[in-house]
Amino acid sequence: MGGATAHPPNLVAHQLQQLRQQVNQLTRQLEAVNKRLAAMTPGKPAAPAMAGTAPKTIKAPAMAHAKMPAITPAKKQPAAPAPAKPSAAARAAARRKAKAKRLRRKMRRIEKEINQANQIGLGATETGTRMIIAGDGYMGYNFIRGPGHPPASFNAGITPLILWQLDHNFLAVGSFSLNYGPGSVTNLSAGQAYLAYHIGHNIILGAGVFTIPFGQYHNHFDPSWINPLPDDPLFSGTTLDPGNGLGVFANGAIPIGPSGHSEFTYNLYAVNGPTLQTTNGGAGQLAFNNFTDNNNDKAVGGRIAWLPMPELELGYSAQYGKVSPDGYANNVDAFLQAVDLNYYFQSPKILGLFRARAEWYFQHVSQATYGVPGGGFGPLSFASASNGGYAQLSYQPIFAGNPIIKNFEAVGRWDYLDLTFPTSQGGGGQQRWTVGLDYWLNWRTVLKGAYEWDERNHAPSNSAFLLQLGFEF
Repeated sequence: MGGATAHPPNLVAHQLQQLRQQVNQLTRQLEAVNKRLAAMTPGKPAAPAMAGTAPKTIKAPAMAHAKMPAITPAKKQPAAPAPAKPSAAARAAARRKAKAKRLRRKMRRIEKEINQANQIGLGATETGTRMIIAGDGYMGYNFIRGPGHPPASFNAGITPLILWQLDHNFLAVGSFSLNYGPGSVTNLSAGQAYLAYHIGHNIILGAGVFTIPFGQYHNHFDPSWINPLPDDPLFSGTTLDPGNGLGVFANGAIPIGPSGHSEFTYNLYAVNGPTLQTTNGGAGQLAFNNFTDNNNDKAVGGRIAWLPMPELELGYSAQYGKVSPDGYANNVDAFLQAVDLNYYFQSPKILGLFRARAEWYFQHVSQATYGVPGGGFGPLSFASASNGGYAQLSYQPIFAGNPIIKNFEAVGRWDYLDLTFPTSQGGGGQQRWTVGLDYWLNWRTVLKGAYEWDERNHAPSNSAFLLQLGFEF
């Protein structure tokens, strides 16, 4: 499951971006409504129906042997004119005015949230110490069909994120995760713990334990209120995924052109590198999240990205380092690469918001020999070139007129994973398809349902039904 592992400066920025996108969407809707109102000329009310003429006076016939005065019935009053029904154009104008009023009210509420987010963000202008506890959580239900899986079960987790702004330049960050469920029964795990110094708009320096900026998923998209599906892509948590690291980093952005709509972003880091596993069952794989290195060399890497326009980001990541322990018979190094794409497009013409995301990870571990005769396994000599990634599409009809339909989001994802180790050491291939339908209760609370099925090279295939409520606080 996703957790609040996003880099906090990026997390705050993402929160602001989400809010501003909503304001932009509402602004477009409001402009469209106002334009239609201005173009309309309400039709004239229909003429009231004419009342019938009053009946003439009727005289009663004279009775025999008596003269009776003629009886004149009271005049019937004309019927009151029926109230004029408003024309179709007038009714449409009234509906649009009411919609414009609702949109303005919603915009004021979101702009208030933006101001609050700005106050807790890195751009706060007040002096003094400021601390906030944010984060995300989830509650879910998993039903997995296939051999070797636990019974259907509920699961839940929460990841508090502590942001402590010491002054205009220093920000301290800490987080941890508490998860309940099969495979992670009451699992308390440390997250991030670092100090960042903001030199200016274009550079931030930091040191401590942080999410390694490799690809985009763990830095931006894995919190449960951002990820539109209940589970992570296949590569997450495997030998391909760097996870968190202990070391130093620098990141920033460089605007391009006078408009500032295009920019380059960069992330550089040096951390305790991954550890090469040499024991039976996982030989040749890399273990990340190491806070003690196994050699004197450090893993170095970074990510650069180009945003030609705010809606599109293209990124490339790389990491290189020695992974074998000092004194090991082989000098083994690992080279990791990743490419990523993030794109969104919104327009009333398609009645909504379309998103496309894709990432692909590549890993090469140099030749090594594992095990010795009589040692339980081996010798096995091999190099590995594993890879994996995903492609994801989603659509939300945010411009639909129905207030319920506009909160639904349809999403689909294809995952692939190919670990080129011997099967005895955890190697094998797998691909998976997932389709889901979400309902957004508000901009940071989402109810998700998904069905997925997979194909595996050396194991039986599985299918699963997943439910999850993801939220941010």
